Amino acid sequence: VLTDGYPSLNGKLTVNRADLQAVGLSTSPFIVKGKIELDLTDTRPRKLDGTVFVHEVQYSNEQDLIQLDSLTILANAALDSQHIKVEGPIGYITLDGNYDYTQLAAAVSNIIERQLNPADSLTIAKADSMESQSARLAASLILPRSMEKFLPDLQIRQPLTLEGSLNTDSSLLYLEAAHPQFRYTTAIVDSFRLKLLFDQDTINTSIQVAQIEHPVFPVYNMAVTAKGKPGNINWLLAADDAEKKPSYRVGGNWKGPSMTDWSLGLNPEILLNKENFTTVAD
Repeated sequence: VLTDGYPSLNGKLTVNRADLQAVGLSTSPFIVKGKIELDLTDTRPRKLDGTVFVHEVQYSNEQDLIQLDSLTILANAALDSQHIKVEGPIGYITLDGNYDYTQLAAAVSNIIERQLNPADSLTIAKADSMESQSARLAASLILPRSMEKFLPDLQIRQPLTLEGSLNTDSSLLYLEAAHPQFRYTTAIVDSFRLKLLFDQDTINTSIQVAQIEHPVFPVYNMAVTAKGKPGNINWLLAADDAEKKPSYRVGGNWKGPSMTDWSLGLNPEILLNKENFTTVAD
């Protein structure tokens, strides 16, 4: 059945072998297989309605064969409203708003490109010509034990929470991520928080970590910030010692009309391992 040229889909699909290396999605041998059950009564942009059930999924590389639990995609639509939820062993992701699910990734990419290339008229025109999109993101993600073989250096036992929003009319892109604690190799990262805000005239991003436990290079109260407007961003890296006294303060300015034409400068006064230094102007 077609509605405005878009089909309804109902059936089962078995993927016996998908070679991700062969299609350029992996640099090493990586095989995926599984089963997909579709029950979509409407696939129109902004009107996606139905369910997709993915199960009996297996990933294999040259060393390991991993069986994953099922993954469910639930979608429904109302007047000027689209809801999509993905749920499985990784946790859940929800998207609510008035958006075209086929163009959402492109909308995010266009906003980012517009911020990084503020003088590029083609980039600006491309972003401005997009159909209006607005969406709100909420997610709680965790690394399933079944996938830990693929990421042996990363240990995540508690969920990573995500909140975000998108509005193409104001070139708004907002994302906030938080995690209480995770381990990467020999480092334990405590109280991680990321914030990102883009709009037409503003860039405001930050990464904050309360503590990084490491046998050689422990870090406390670390923050990396970047604030300003497109083409002119002030940045700062700051970290303290265990007594909350300043250990590192390095900042500067990034200027450039595009990612291919830019300059990076340092502030005159910097602090490295509690020692003050003065930089020389270029």
